Amino acid sequence: MTAAGRGAYSKSLYIKTNESPPGLVTNLTAYSQNHSFVKITWYLPHRINGLITKFAVKAKYARTGQTARMLEIDAEEIMTVALPHCNDAADILSRATLSPLEVTASSPSITLSAVPPAASWNVPISVGVDQLRSFTTYLFEVSAFTSDGEGQIASTMVRMPESAPEDPPQNLTIETTSRSVSMSWNSPTIITGRFTYIIYLYGPTGFISENSTADMQFVITSLIPYTKYTVAVRAKAAGELGPDVEADVLTLAEAPSAVQNLMAVAEDSFSVLVSWKSPAQPNGPITQYRLQVLVVDTLLQDITLTAEPNVTTTEESTVPPDVNGSPRRHKRAAIEATATEATSAPTFTPTVSDRTPATGMTASSLTHSGNPEHSSTAYDLLGMAHKPTVDPMVTQLFFTTQTGLTTSTSTAVPNTAANLPSGPAVSGTSALSVTSVSPATLPTWLTQQSQTDDLISDPFPLTRQPQLSSHNALTEHASTRRTAATGTAGVTVREEVLKVLSEELSYLVSNLNPFTEYTFKVTASTSVGEGPPTHIIEKTREQVPSSVLDVSYKNISSTSILMSWMPPLNPNGLITHYTIYALHQNNQVLQWISTNTSILITGLDKYTAYKLRVAASTAVGESSLSAEDDVFVLTLEDEPESPPKDLHVENTTPSSITLGWSAPEKANGVIQQYEVMYENDSYSALMNTSSPSITLMNLKPFSYYNVSVKAYTRYGHGNQTSDILYVLSGEDVPGSAPYGLLYESVSPNEVNVTWQPPLVPNGVIIYYTVKLWNSTHYLNVTALTNNIHIAYLRKYAWYRVVVQAHTRVGAGNYSSEPLNITTLEDAPDTPPQFLRSRKLSDYEVELSWQPPLEANSEILYYIVRVWNETTEQWHNVTETSVIINVDAESRYNASVSSWTKLGDGGVLIYISFTTTEAEPFDPPQNVSFANVTITSVTLFWHPPTQPNGLIVYYSIYYSYNFTITEQRVPVSTLPAPSSPDSALSYTLTGLTGGTNYTLWMTSSTLQGDGGVQTEPLTLLTFEDVPTDSVHNLTVQIFSSTTIIVSWDPPLQPNGRPYYLLTLQEAGGPTNQSGLVNKTIKANTTDTVYLFTKLRKFFPYVFTVTPATGAGPAYNQTSTLYLRTDDDTPSSVPLLVSTRNLSSSSISVVWQHPLEANGEITEYALTLFGPGGSNTTHTPNTSFILTDLLPYTQYNLTITAATRKGSGPALLLMLHTDEGGPMSPPRNLTIYNHTADSVWLSWEPALDPNGVVTLYGFRIRELITHTITHKNSSGPSTMAYISGFKPNSAYEISVYSYTSVGHGNQFSSPVTFTTNESVSDEVRNLSCSGVSWDSIQLSWDLPASPNGQILFYQILVEFNSQSSTHQGHTLEYTVTGLSPDQEYTLTVIPVNSAGPGDKINCTATTLSESAPGAPHFMVISEVTPDTVTLKWAPPLSIPGLLKEYRIIAQLLSPQCEPDTAQLVPQEELDSDCVISDMVKSVNVSGGSEKLYNATLQSLAKYRYYRFKVAAVTSAGVGDYTRWNYTRTLIGNPDDPPRFLKVTSTSSSLRITWEAPAVLSGPTSYLVQPDDPNLNHSAVRAPGELKTIIMANLTAFTNYSVTVTAFTGPLEDAMRDGKASGPFLIRTKEEKPKDPPNNVNVSVVPEEVTRVLLTFTPPVEPNGNIKSYMVQIYQKGQLVMTSRQLNIIQKENNTLTVVIEGLKGGHSYSLRVAAVNGAGEGPLSPEVQVTTGIKAPAKPTKRPQVVQTSAGVAMVTHRSITIYMPACFYSDDNGPITNIQVIAAESGVKDSKNLTNWKNAFFHHPAPYLTDKGFPNPPCLKNKAAHNSTETYVIGENNECMENTMKVWKNDKFCNGPLKPNTVYVFKFRATNILGEFTDSEYSDHIKTAEKGVLTRDEQIILGVLLSFFLAVIIIIICVCVSIHPCKKEGGTYSPSDAEKVDIKCKLDQLIAVADLELKEEKLNRCVV
Repeated sequence: MTAAGRGAYSKSLYIKTNESPPGLVTNLTAYSQNHSFVKITWYLPHRINGLITKFAVKAKYARTGQTARMLEIDAEEIMTVALPHCNDAADILSRATLSPLEVTASSPSITLSAVPPAASWNVPISVGVDQLRSFTTYLFEVSAFTSDGEGQIASTMVRMPESAPEDPPQNLTIETTSRSVSMSWNSPTIITGRFTYIIYLYGPTGFISENSTADMQFVITSLIPYTKYTVAVRAKAAGELGPDVEADVLTLAEAPSAVQNLMAVAEDSFSVLVSWKSPAQPNGPITQYRLQVLVVDTLLQDITLTAEPNVTTTEESTVPPDVNGSPRRHKRAAIEATATEATSAPTFTPTVSDRTPATGMTASSLTHSGNPEHSSTAYDLLGMAHKPTVDPMVTQLFFTTQTGLTTSTSTAVPNTAANLPSGPAVSGTSALSVTSVSPATLPTWLTQQSQTDDLISDPFPLTRQPQLSSHNALTEHASTRRTAATGTAGVTVREEVLKVLSEELSYLVSNLNPFTEYTFKVTASTSVGEGPPTHIIEKTREQVPSSVLDVSYKNISSTSILMSWMPPLNPNGLITHYTIYALHQNNQVLQWISTNTSILITGLDKYTAYKLRVAASTAVGESSLSAEDDVFVLTLEDEPESPPKDLHVENTTPSSITLGWSAPEKANGVIQQYEVMYENDSYSALMNTSSPSITLMNLKPFSYYNVSVKAYTRYGHGNQTSDILYVLSGEDVPGSAPYGLLYESVSPNEVNVTWQPPLVPNGVIIYYTVKLWNSTHYLNVTALTNNIHIAYLRKYAWYRVVVQAHTRVGAGNYSSEPLNITTLEDAPDTPPQFLRSRKLSDYEVELSWQPPLEANSEILYYIVRVWNETTEQWHNVTETSVIINVDAESRYNASVSSWTKLGDGGVLIYISFTTTEAEPFDPPQNVSFANVTITSVTLFWHPPTQPNGLIVYYSIYYSYNFTITEQRVPVSTLPAPSSPDSALSYTLTGLTGGTNYTLWMTSSTLQGDGGVQTEPLTLLTFEDVPTDSVHNLTVQIFSSTTIIVSWDPPLQPNGRPYYLLTLQEAGGPTNQSGLVNKTIKANTTDTVYLFTKLRKFFPYVFTVTPATGAGPAYNQTSTLYLRTDDDTPSSVPLLVSTRNLSSSSISVVWQHPLEANGEITEYALTLFGPGGSNTTHTPNTSFILTDLLPYTQYNLTITAATRKGSGPALLLMLHTDEGGPMSPPRNLTIYNHTADSVWLSWEPALDPNGVVTLYGFRIRELITHTITHKNSSGPSTMAYISGFKPNSAYEISVYSYTSVGHGNQFSSPVTFTTNESVSDEVRNLSCSGVSWDSIQLSWDLPASPNGQILFYQILVEFNSQSSTHQGHTLEYTVTGLSPDQEYTLTVIPVNSAGPGDKINCTATTLSESAPGAPHFMVISEVTPDTVTLKWAPPLSIPGLLKEYRIIAQLLSPQCEPDTAQLVPQEELDSDCVISDMVKSVNVSGGSEKLYNATLQSLAKYRYYRFKVAAVTSAGVGDYTRWNYTRTLIGNPDDPPRFLKVTSTSSSLRITWEAPAVLSGPTSYLVQPDDPNLNHSAVRAPGELKTIIMANLTAFTNYSVTVTAFTGPLEDAMRDGKASGPFLIRTKEEKPKDPPNNVNVSVVPEEVTRVLLTFTPPVEPNGNIKSYMVQIYQKGQLVMTSRQLNIIQKENNTLTVVIEGLKGGHSYSLRVAAVNGAGEGPLSPEVQVTTGIKAPAKPTKRPQVVQTSAGVAMVTHRSITIYMPACFYSDDNGPITNIQVIAAESGVKDSKNLTNWKNAFFHHPAPYLTDKGFPNPPCLKNKAAHNSTETYVIGENNECMENTMKVWKNDKFCNGPLKPNTVYVFKFRATNILGEFTDSEYSDHIKTAEKGVLTRDEQIILGVLLSFFLAVIIIIICVCVSIHPCKKEGGTYSPSDAEKVDIKCKLDQLIAVADLELKEEKLNRCVV
């Protein structure tokens, strides 16, 4: 540059300096777009000092400088233009400044475009910062960066605008009272502005209020106690609300208001249901209700109703669930838990300390919430690791926070500095004031403890928990259900569980007295206190009274007593009457009613036991009765009024009768004796007895006696004799034998025996015993009648027969005389026996035999026939043997038959024999024996003398024990005899030694042994020792001491065995001295032996050795090992030791019994103690007894047992050691106390468990709850304790001490209050007159009441007169005083100690004046004759109201008002008022609110007017205005007049006149007194007074009544006046209907009469005079019966017997009633069919037809008789036919009918002649009978023809009769049922002889008979001459035998002829 100027520039040289940090950005501004976003704008620094690479933006908190946000922005990205910097390629100055883009920290990178560099400084750079806090001052710093670093920092400040709060207020703390909530909080953590706070309050119904405050605390008042509220606090900033913080709040409780709707309803006589609703303002959870029951002012029951334990045990359960985390609850829980854990020292008595407790606990430490750690237990809150220890002086503290209107109380635990918690939760000082509050401020009923509290809650008897606060005291109270306790005498205090949270509650108060007025007071309580009471009065219902007292009676006579009693102790109502119940001894119930306390009861039964009860009755019922109320009465004795009854026979014997009877039903006393009279035709006697039975002795068997009985009391027999009893003495054996025995032979082996009964039977002969016997035969048979047929006898045998009679008793000793009987002869039944042949020589043989066993007669001879092939011989011999000649060596046959006079019977015996050889005739001879050994014997004998041949062998027979053995010995084996006379011998072997044998021999030929044997010989073999042992040796264990051993004999006894027995003990100990095994030895011949008295359960060895007379066989001894059966032990277990282990256990050790008698299975230990017995079983020998009662004596028995049972018991006396008492003393009683002492008595504990050494007493003062303990000086159960405070309540329990301790057993406590003293005078007494008759007094309580003031006695004195009043409050108004008088009044407080000090004052009453008019006078009730007025007293009565005066005026009917309203106080004319009435109403000094009076005896249905005035001593006051009314219509006073009734048969005409005096519009009710008629009629006023009643029933009594009435028709009978009843009867008509219920029935056993029953007509229309019965048969009238014998039965049933009917016919019967007007209609027909029975027996006998000469019309074959006309009547039923029965006179009594053939040809018997003929008609005129009326018996000749066809087809035949035979005949009538009746037989009639001879013919016949008789005699003589020719032992030739036979036959013919001749002579005599 020059002076001329600047020159040209040189070429630019670009020099780039190093970069350095840039300068400040320019124009830095920041503004907030919202509460969290700020926009920052700046420009590039003026000095960029290089290339700007980035910008840094920081947001810092202005207050703290703390960086909140920091942004680093790339410059190239944020600039919209190129950044200015040094560029070699371009001139930086030529470039414009870049224009950057607006970027934010969050914007994307921006690429700067190439712009002129100069523009870069004019382009703003913007960036936004978000996420900032509202209402916060930020310092924003912006700096640019180059590569050299950060440039200068530009800054600016921005305050963020306010915004809505972002978080809720913090640390919300709430303090509650009952009616307010105090809140405090901190501001939200994030400050978003200037906060104000909105407080919201929500209640149970929703939103309540909203409040705002700028403070951080607020108090909400006017809340409801114990109500759940929700409070919410929200911060407000920038007009917006932030989030809220909520808390649930429960206001504290207060005492509730009174309960609502209290009602009391008597449920019954003993209980009242009290119901109420919860208080309108419960002010907290109702924890309990208190129900007090009072009579007047006396408290009887104090009932506390609490919630269930699980509801009210802790407070947690009472708080709603959503507030369980409330800090308030934790605060209480912590305090309560701490307080509960504290315990007192053993000897400490809790008191209230006045010291100020240590502090250091803040309120926050108790109310902090939000941290879960703070919701732990109280120990965690207080920082305690273990339960705290408590200072010996426990103090009860109350923390009180004053927050307005209420006080919040909590309970804290006294803590010292050592145990105060530390840490942040408990720091600082307490913000609460500490106050010591006495527990006495709590209500007594809240602090009262139950009797069981000390027994249950105290774990140790001498420790005590500290007293809790009111809340905790209530909780403790509610957690334990109390039992009934008595706080004061007569007051029942109890606690029961109730749902106290319910809206409506009720409680049934029981144990009340009936008919008593009670006051019920109900209060509700919360945890804070008790609300005001609500009371109601209710009276229990009447109840049945209690039992009457002192019931007694006095006998007046035998039928009456006088009873008396005292009224019930508890009438339970008004006694209306007494009921006397009597229970007769026969269970008849009687009763009487009495209104007095005595009654004379008559008409009782004499000498009768009654059980009496007296019951008192109220309106509810009568008193309950029990057995304790029974009075047993026995009336006096008297004579019997009835005879003995039920005379009966108890037993009879032949000579005695035992009688029994029952006492008279009306004995009327004690029966002293009975007089028994018995007699018959020949005997009479009297006997006395004191018992109702007697035995009459010395009577005749089976004889009748008449017996009667009289009963005697000490007053006589009353002429009462029992009914005669006809008795029969007992049967006896017959007194005599049957007699007159006869027999008749029927056949050779049959006889009939007859006899006569005993003359003295002594009873009914029930059968006979017939004994028949002979030498070989005996028969004993029984016969029911006096004859018997005996068969099957031996023919031709001799018997003897004896008959003995039997009664029911027996046969007796009488038998008939023997009757000898010989049966008839007959031919032999058996042949001769034992036919034998004996050879005499070769030509002679002797045949011999024995007579037949059954010869049946004398054997006349034997016929022997002998024959062979060539010859035959006959021999007739009389002996039993014959010798016949025979040929040698020939075989013959022989037969023998025996002959009697009746033949041989066709039987014979047959044999064959030969002459060559035969059987021996005799046995071996001279048999003997010798050489007897043990097993053998040698026999010797000679051959038989008559061998009849060669002996082939000999047989030897020997027997033993009924066993026969045969030994055949052939002759060839025998040794040859040494000589002919030598005997044969044989040795018999194989015998048994020592055995008795019987031997015999026979000899035999080839023909046999001949049946002959030798005489038996007896042989005894020698004995030897047995060679064998016994067999089957067994033992039977019979019992534990008895065995039975049995065996079988040896098989080879070798003689008569006997046995040697030994039984040796095998189990005894061998090492014990003095004990040896015993051995029992015995001998026996039996094979069984019984051992007794053995040792029980003991081993034995038994041996048996067989022996004979030769000695024992010891080598054959048998051995048996055995053991006796076990048994129960015989001895007791052995005691080892007993040892007491403790007071409840004893150890016992024992050993087995010495005599166990078996395996011991177990031991039974039975322990006997106070609780009974207990049995234990053990297999061991030791046992420990546990669970025993301490210090108790026990008896222990130990018995050992085997399987058979237990043995004797070991008895041990045990005694346990002492222990602590298990039960407290009993019945603790306070029997006296003073102001400072008490006298106690009690009973010892039931379970002292030891010796009581002394007693202790636990004493609790009920007001301060201070507990002290005192001990007695000894074990006495009475104590005197002093040192008490006067007028204080105490509770005392007693406990007993043993040497072990007291066992924590406290008796039930008793409470008492020390005596009071008189009170001081009242204070501030004032008195003043308030009216003319009253003075009001007021005063304050005495300074020292010295007890509970019962009342205040007010003494009023005036003119030396005084009166006493009682007041119960601090003011009293004395009324009833005289006006204008001065009175002196004295007030005396009275407590239980008596009246206290006096104080008086003086006052004057005001003066009297006349009263005003009563007001509100109305007519309240109007009746027909009364008017009731009501009025209120005058508004002012300045004086003593004496009475009210009422004036009533009766108005004339002419002046009676119509519908127009009368003017009050209107003056009426004198004619309008008929009468005046003045009535005074005495008020008796009363002051009721309303008065009433009833004016009576007014005229009915008339107008009256009334007015009233009050009267005092000053005069009559003003009257009220007139009040008009009309009396109502009244019931008639008189009945209708002149009632008249006239009648026809169907109507009544009734007339009457009106009553003399009408009481209103009168109607008339006309009624007939018949319920079946609806003829009532009503006549309205003014209608005609005549009524006709038609359609009535004829001949019916009616009672007509006319009733006048004024009211409704339905009340006419009750209120009206009736005239009548007028009795009248309608006239008769014919019966309208027939008899009803007509029935006909047959008469049993009658066929001609029937019973007709019916009931009279329902409408007889008159007096039924008779009945008429019409009888129809087949529609035709057959009979009309009018004279009927009517029998009336029960149920109005009539019965008549209809006679004259016939059997077997059907009839229809109708009956009609007949009255005075005529017959009624007939009844419907009734059908009956009569029965049928056998025809009646005729009274006439059949007659034979006689000729005119009077000769019977008979022939030799027929008899003509009259037909049976008029014989039989068909009254009993139709007769089908009549038959004729004919019979020979001798058989007419036979019961069996036969036919003609049998009667004619075989056996005569009655028979029917033919089938019969109809019953002939009975004609009145006998002359009308003709020849056809006869009947011929025997007219049918065809019957004689021997044609079987006739008899097969018809068994009847009227065949001819026998000639010359006497006959009788009768008729038989048979009805349609086959029943028949026979007439009597006719007289005897004899048929004529067939061909009757003349006298010459008779002479010729006699000559011929004489000739034939002579011839017969000659023949007999010839036969007789032949008989002597028979020689002794000779035989008959065949011709001789024929002669004998002819002789016998002739004898028979002569006998027959003789009989016929005799019969013919008899027949002639009859004719």
